Amino acid sequence: MISDNASPSPDNWQDQSIDSIPPPYEMYAAGDPMRDSGLHPGNLPGHQTDSVYGGGQYVADPLQESGLPAHKTGEALPSGNNVGDYFNAYRFGPQEVQPQGVQAVELPRWQRIMRLVVRSAMDAPSLSVEDRRIANEFEERGYVENAPRFKDAVADETSTNTFEYWRSPVSVRRVEQQGITPEGSERIELTEHEGLVELDKFFKDSVADLSMSGEPEDRRLAQQAEELRDSLYFIGEGKLDEAASGFATLWKTKLQANPKQQLCVPLGVIRTGEMVGGPKKSTELLFDRVMSHFTPEEHAAYDDRILTSLDSMRRNGKDTTIILFDDWSKSGTQISNGLAAVMEHARGNRDVVEGTEVHLVAASDRQITDNRVMGYPLKTYAYFNAGADEGTDSPKGPKVTGTHSSVDFGFEGPVEEITVRRNALHPQQPVDMPPLTNVIRQRG
Repeated sequence: MISDNASPSPDNWQDQSIDSIPPPYEMYAAGDPMRDSGLHPGNLPGHQTDSVYGGGQYVADPLQESGLPAHKTGEALPSGNNVGDYFNAYRFGPQEVQPQGVQAVELPRWQRIMRLVVRSAMDAPSLSVEDRRIANEFEERGYVENAPRFKDAVADETSTNTFEYWRSPVSVRRVEQQGITPEGSERIELTEHEGLVELDKFFKDSVADLSMSGEPEDRRLAQQAEELRDSLYFIGEGKLDEAASGFATLWKTKLQANPKQQLCVPLGVIRTGEMVGGPKKSTELLFDRVMSHFTPEEHAAYDDRILTSLDSMRRNGKDTTIILFDDWSKSGTQISNGLAAVMEHARGNRDVVEGTEVHLVAASDRQITDNRVMGYPLKTYAYFNAGADEGTDSPKGPKVTGTHSSVDFGFEGPVEEITVRRNALHPQQPVDMPPLTNVIRQRG
């Protein structure tokens, strides 16, 4: 708790634009100092500062004289003005303002009100210059960075984070999701770089092998392997954590901008049939990562305003933003399932549904600029822009995968098809699906 006579900090606070001070100032903004001090202008005759003290003339409301926009207690200080301008407008010493019939002891409270505001704003959880850049990128263009390409990631020998996958000639996704060890499969641990190099070799070998066949279907698969190698985007462990940190910044910005704001990130609404005890859904993994980028002070300030269940939010949705959070969206089924749950909870409240946001680690250009879910245009933020959609007639989102979870549509499915065909052509030289497919996810 800041005392009434606390001094502003840091030393140059007077020169800072209100827009440059962390948004928590909105929680502490001073009101009209005349009204707050009990010296309401309505109780005094019309007057001007520097007027003669006597004959019913008194010091004016300093806000009115300063020309600065008026505001009420508890409201944000109007943007576009310097904090110092407001403070100086209130800063009258007792010897300078002694209107007839008014006790001078009331007047210093004008100063104390403003000092409390400035000190509280400076001491509240704040964003760094880099954090503000990230928040601005999200708001101005919907994403922060271009996604890293697979071919570039292969060349990065510093990717030493490890991952595990099931070595198998076929996809074991459905079995693995149920928490069952796939029969005939071997659990392998590699570094990201090792996995990327082996996957790259698989693509090159597949192109060479299948191109030699005269079958049109084999040529199609060879072309598909080449396209995957050229156009796939890859989100490794480091980039995933970078995205989580970016979303932590976005969420903090939203919470700081409005002291009444709640964020509801429902964790169970886009689950697609995984069994209890099986691998964690991406939403749950990502949520934990995002929250790990909150400091203890930020947890204390914001945890009660970050909800993980639709049932916990206000029924009317006022000052609450629902966030459907995932790594990426391919078929769109999971995000649609999430919005269906929101619609059921909203009970016809279109404002709640239309105000829902989609936050994705990586998204396509289309998803960022024009993401329609069940007919609703939902505001979508992505940390990484992963270029064009896969497919044209029925867009399937970005062509992307990662080490936290291998993607089925557009990656693991085609790789399995290529593997099966190569084994059919060369039964004496069987190959397994390469690393970065059949990734073993963290279990709940």
